[in-house]
Order: sequence, then C-alpha cells, then structure tokens
Amino acid sequence: MEKKFINLSKNFSVKNSSVGVPEIDAQHEHLINLINKLSKMCLERDEVSDIAFAMMIKQTLYFIQFHMNCEKELMEETAYPELEVHNQFHHVFFMNFLKQIRAFESRDCFAPEKLPDFLYEWLNSHLIMDTDMGLHLRKSGYLVA
Repeated sequence: MEKKFINLSKNFSVKNSSVGVPEIDAQHEHLINLINKLSKMCLERDEVSDIAFAMMIKQTLYFIQFHMNCEKELMEETAYPELEVHNQFHHVFFMNFLKQIRAFESRDCFAPEKLPDFLYEWLNSHLIMDTDMGLHLRKSGYLVA
C-alpha cells in the first residue's frame, strides 16, 4: 500500500509502511494522518489561526511521544538487539521537533514551510527502521497482522 503525502517541495510517498504488528501499524497510520494534516496547515498557514496550528503541533507531538513509548516497551519486552540505536534515533528526532515547537511558540525563526520536509524525512527513516523492529517482534512471537 502506498501513502501519498502533501508536501511543499516534493511528491512524497511511503511504500509498504506495514511492519506486520497491528498495534504499530495502526499507530503509523494515525501518525501519517497527523503529519498530513499538519503539513496541509503549513501550506495554508495564512488561513489557519495560531491557536489551531499550535493545537495540531501539540497533538502531533503527543502522539509521536506516545508512539515512541509504545515501541520502546515492545522492544524492551522482546529484548530487541538494536534497542539503544532505535531509542537514540527517537530521542534525536524528538529533541529537534521540540526545538521547532519552541521556535513557533517564541516566534523565533520558525519556518512552517520547512516543517513538512522535516517530518516526512523523519517518518520515512522511522518506517524503514521499524521494518527491522517489526521483523524482530514477529520472530519473538508478538501478535502478527
């Protein structure tokens, strides 16, 4: 299944986003929808209130945090050998996303037109990285799709 994304600079798509773990796949689907909504708001920034934009950013942030915590728990439960690398990847992204949110909140050098590319690049890398995690979870006997 191919997902199409709204993007300012390119026609972005993610193929085969399923990792074969229903819980994670459903979260990825929701994450894709949130990022698409946020990207659409970036495109229409002049027509979107600061409050609505801030709420969408926070909703996306909270869900990403929830998703990362779910993945961490599953990786710990199944002794995923790449746990530290995966968690570091999550941490670096999350800190960079927080910087962007703080820039928006303080009105300091926030560029909404750059946010979609940042999120899409992370999402693409994240889905690729999660492919190995999904394989590990399935081999460990975790519920499969």
